[in-house]
Amino acid sequence: MNNDTINELVAFLKLYYWDDILELANNYPDKDNLIVDYSNIETYNSGNLVPIFKESPATFLEDFNEALRTIDLPVDVDLKSATIRIHNFPGRIPISDIRSEHINKFIAVEGIISQITSVKPKTTMTVHQCMRCECEMEIFQTGTKLIVPQFCDNETCGKKGPFKDLVEKYEFVNTQDVLIQDPPESLKGKTNPDNLKINVEGNLVGKLNAGDRVIFNGIISILPIIGRDGKSTYFEFVLNANSFEKLVDDYEEIEITEEDILLITECSKDPKIFTKLIQSIAPAIKGHDEIKEALVLQLFGGTSKILNDNTRIRGESHIMLIGDPGVAKSQLLRKMIEFAPRGILASGKGSSIAGLTATATKDESGRWTLQAGALVLADGGIAAIDEMDKMSKEDQSAFHEAMEQQTVTITKAGINTTLRSRCAILGAANPKYGRFDKFEAIMSQLTLPPALMSRFDLIFLMLDIPNEKKDSEISMHILQSHQAGIDRKIIESKMPFSGEIDEIRKTASPEISPELIKKYVAYCRKCVIPRIPDDVIRILQNFYLDMRRSTSNSQDNPVPVTARQLEGLIRLTEASARIRLRQFAEEDDAKRTIRLTLASMDQVYKDPLTGKYDVDIVATGTSKSQKDKIQLLKNVIDYLGRYKVQKVKIIEEMKLKGFDERTTEELIEKMKRSGDIMSPSHDTITLV
Repeated sequence: MNNDTINELVAFLKLYYWDDILELANNYPDKDNLIVDYSNIETYNSGNLVPIFKESPATFLEDFNEALRTIDLPVDVDLKSATIRIHNFPGRIPISDIRSEHINKFIAVEGIISQITSVKPKTTMTVHQCMRCECEMEIFQTGTKLIVPQFCDNETCGKKGPFKDLVEKYEFVNTQDVLIQDPPESLKGKTNPDNLKINVEGNLVGKLNAGDRVIFNGIISILPIIGRDGKSTYFEFVLNANSFEKLVDDYEEIEITEEDILLITECSKDPKIFTKLIQSIAPAIKGHDEIKEALVLQLFGGTSKILNDNTRIRGESHIMLIGDPGVAKSQLLRKMIEFAPRGILASGKGSSIAGLTATATKDESGRWTLQAGALVLADGGIAAIDEMDKMSKEDQSAFHEAMEQQTVTITKAGINTTLRSRCAILGAANPKYGRFDKFEAIMSQLTLPPALMSRFDLIFLMLDIPNEKKDSEISMHILQSHQAGIDRKIIESKMPFSGEIDEIRKTASPEISPELIKKYVAYCRKCVIPRIPDDVIRILQNFYLDMRRSTSNSQDNPVPVTARQLEGLIRLTEASARIRLRQFAEEDDAKRTIRLTLASMDQVYKDPLTGKYDVDIVATGTSKSQKDKIQLLKNVIDYLGRYKVQKVKIIEEMKLKGFDERTTEELIEKMKRSGDIMSPSHDTITLV
C-alpha cells in the first residue's frame, strides 16, 4: 500500500467523481461499486497515474479501493466493501493473442459467453479455534486451495491442534466461473474458437447469461493444469474480472467509418443493387438467383416488434433449402455465414440438441454450468444448420421454441432460465431416399416434422434435373472458375504467366466485397427501421385476401395461406426496404416479396393433383385432397364391416370409386403409420 498513490487517487476521485461518490454513499450497500472511465485516468495530471497502473495493476486497484474508502463523506457511511470498476480500457486483445507477457497485466478482452457456472460462495478468510487453549486464528485465503493452521499461534500453547472451524466467523465472497470464446467474425478462417476462463466475484456475479456478448476488463493470471500425476509445467490463462461491459447492440462490434457510410449510401441508390448483391452471394455457384435473392433479404432482416402486451414478434426470416445431393446447399450456407456480422454454422448430423440450443452440465469441480449452443451463440445473426434431416425427432422438436419465440429454456438440476436466440435460421436438408421423386408428395420424402417445416418463411427446392442448356452453362462456369484458381496460383508463385489477369479477376468475383456487405448489413440493422405505409399494406393485404378468397367459396377447398405467411411477407418487405435505406417501404418492395413467396409456394405448397395451393401440405404433412382420399377409404372400411375386413375387398371397392391398387395400398400404409387402422393379419384391416 503506497500512501502517496492513495492520496493522489483521493484527489482524482474528488475531481472527477465526487457526485458519483455521494450517490454511491446514499445508496450503499444496495449499490457498492463506482465505475471509473479509464480515459479520465489517462488525462488526470498529465497521465502520471498510467505508468503506476500498468506496472502493477493489482496493487493499483487495491490502492484505488482504499482511496475510495478513506474519502471524507458528508454522510455517516463506511464504504468498506465498495469497489472501483474500470471501464473503456483501450486496445482490446483477442483471446487467441493472449500470451505469457500479459500475465499480471490489465487487459480488455471481448467474447461470447459459451459456459457459465452457478453462483457459489468462496471464503476469503477463515477462523479456527485451538481446542486446547481456545485461541482463535484468522487465515486469509488467497489461492484456490484451502489453507489450514499447522500450529497454534498462542506462544504458550504452540500445539498441532486439534482445531475447530468457526464457520460462522468466515468471510465470503460470491464467485462465478465464466468461459468465453472468440466472436465468430474474429476466427480468421479457424474452425475452432479459442476459449478463456473468467473469474467473476462480488457484485459482478449473477448478471450474465450464456450467449451474452461481453467485454471483460481485468488482470490475467495463470492456474496450473493438474493431471493424474499432479501438477505439470503447463498452465492455463485466467482473467480475474474487475468489470464487464455488455454489448447491448447486436452489431456494435462492427466498426463503420464515415467513408463506409458514404459508400453504403451510394450502393443503396444504385438501381442494380439487388442484382449486385445476388451476384455477390457465392459467385462460384451458378444460377439459383431467386434463392440468393431470398438469402439477401434474410441477411438484412425485418424489424422485431414489442406489442403493448409485451408480446415479441420476430423480425428474422427463416429459410429452408431442400434438395438433391451436389446442388451446392452446404456451400450457400457457408457463404451466408461469411456475410453475416454474426453467424454460426452447425451440422444436424454431428450435433446434439444441447450443442444446437443450450444445456446444463457439471464442470470439473462439480458445479452446474450453463453451456450455450449454436442458436444462442448466433443471437442477433444467422444460424446455418446443415443436414437438418439427420437430426433425431427429439432434437427437431426442440427447435420449435427457438424458431418462433426465439428463446431457449433450460430446466435442469434446479436451473430454470431462458436464453435468447434471436437469430435467423437457414436450414438445409436432403430428401429421405437420396433424391426427390417428382411424382411423390414433398413432405412424404422428408424426415422433418410438419410442425417444424411450417415455421420457415420460405422453403425452396433445389433439384438436379438434366437440362442441356443449363448444364452447359454450369459446367463452363465450374471449369472457368477452376482454371482461374490455377492461374492465380501460378501468378502468386511468380512463375511465367501469359494469360489475361483482368479476366482472372472477373471470374467468379463478387460485385460487392464480403467486408462491405457485412458493414452494409450491420449499418442497416442498426440505423434503418422502415415502416410500411398504408398503400404498401394494401398491396400485401390484397395478395393475402385474394389467395384466401380463391378457395373461400366452399368448405371442401384447401386453405392456401395463413396469418403465418402474411407475417413472413411483412418481414421480407421490411428487409427489402432496408437495403435501399428507406424510411418507408415502397410498392416494389412488396412486389419483390410477393414474387419470392409465390416462387416458394409454387414449389412446396401446390397440390400436384388439384393444382391448388394448400398450406396443409407443409403444416400437417397431408394435403386436403389426400385427406379426402383417406376419409373415403375410412368410409369404405366402415361400410365393409369395420373389423377384420379383407384387404382384397377394400381394393376392389376402391377400384369402383376410381382408385387403382397402388394408390389404395399407399393410403392403407399411411393410415397404419398414423394409427387410424391396424392390421391383425397380413390380409385383414381393422378400423381403429
